[in-house]
Amino acid sequence: MRREGHGRQGVVEEPVDRKKAAPGTDVPDSGGSGARCDDPAVIHTGKPVWRASAQQRLGHSGWFYSSPAIAHGRVFIGSTDGKVYSFGARSGKLRWSYTTGRYVYASPAVWRNLVLIGSLDGVFYAFDAATGDVRWRFRANGKISGSASVVDGIVYFSTLSNRTYGLNARTGHAVWLYPDGEYTPVVADSHRLYVVGYRRLYAFTER
Repeated sequence: MRREGHGRQGVVEEPVDRKKAAPGTDVPDSGGSGARCDDPAVIHTGKPVWRASAQQRLGHSGWFYSSPAIAHGRVFIGSTDGKVYSFGARSGKLRWSYTTGRYVYASPAVWRNLVLIGSLDGVFYAFDAATGDVRWRFRANGKISGSASVVDGIVYFSTLSNRTYGLNARTGHAVWLYPDGEYTPVVADSHRLYVVGYRRLYAFTER
């Protein structure tokens, strides 16, 4: 099934019914082919099983500065061509891509069935992990370069205009903000939330 829409390019295929597969057999992700990535013979030899790149545009393709997130049998990553990509984890086949307004240096976070990532266009996006449909988007106060982190259902990210946001990961509604932060993601332990500002490190406790 081909799906086309504003901003998104590529092919989204019907998922394979893994329940109908014979036990012990490989089911390629959405019709892909090749050796299993979890095959011990492949892991021990270090043999490449697939490679993928950004889509060609006017004879050029983007670069990957983003770190990938792996979930639901997919690999999600941002590119300097302004797109967010989803590749099959086993096959390397393109599943979907979405064009934002600027470079995507940030790395995605995956929460439940959502891929959460910001772009230098100043918009933070929540994509359906399976289809690439935009579930919600949030306009921040500046470019987004740092990666997202999800803590207790709140997705945190910072902008290059020195502000850190906390959004409800399900709805995209802002529930918290702080006037510092820039490049790095928010991290947390069981007691505190840590935000890295331009020149300071902050620790926050729950209200």
